[in-house]
Amino acid sequence: MDQNGNTIKKGSNDYGCGISNVLNDYLGAGDILDTTMRNLNYDYFITNKYTTYESNALKGVAYMLDRKQWTTKFTGSADGNSQIDYVIGAPSIELLLKSYNAKYGASYNAQVYSGAGYQVSNGDDNYTHYLYLDSKNRTDRTYVISNEVRNTAAWLASPVYRSGSSSSGLFALGYAGNIGYSEYYVGNVGFRPIVHLKSGVSLKDNGDSFSIAN
Repeated sequence: MDQNGNTIKKGSNDYGCGISNVLNDYLGAGDILDTTMRNLNYDYFITNKYTTYESNALKGVAYMLDRKQWTTKFTGSADGNSQIDYVIGAPSIELLLKSYNAKYGASYNAQVYSGAGYQVSNGDDNYTHYLYLDSKNRTDRTYVISNEVRNTAAWLASPVYRSGSSSSGLFALGYAGNIGYSEYYVGNVGFRPIVHLKSGVSLKDNGDSFSIAN
């Protein structure tokens, strides 16, 4: 559900959904005013100061970073609860790559190409709209979805620039470890929300999942 009560519609299966029906309720970058949310796409909002850019992709980002709506959905309150600070609809490309790099010693990078969005690289100066995570780590379900029958990919809360394209797109992370351009209306991409826990709350590793330990 978005800020006006509209909900996303089920896509090509029970787990995928495009987000085109909520886009009219957002302007784009101008809806993302929370500093914490802007910092998730730091190079876009802080370094390059694209704070008023409007596109369908940025409307999608605004929806996924609408912390009040997502937090209310999962906790019943826009302020969270005793354990959860806030929830958002997806990680940004910067957050995903920084986390992956820290865990595996990789050098993947994302940088803003223009107001239209980011491009990514394997750690060199060759930036494009897609990359593949290292094959030996593609079974890490912290990052890569496990069931391509349910979804082929999961949304990321960052716009992507694809050379030669006149339309705006969002990053999506595929089941094969591929990160790339996806149109906002496709129905086979789903959500993997991010939960920000309050200080002092820890997680228990259950092997293929995590749960709050206390």
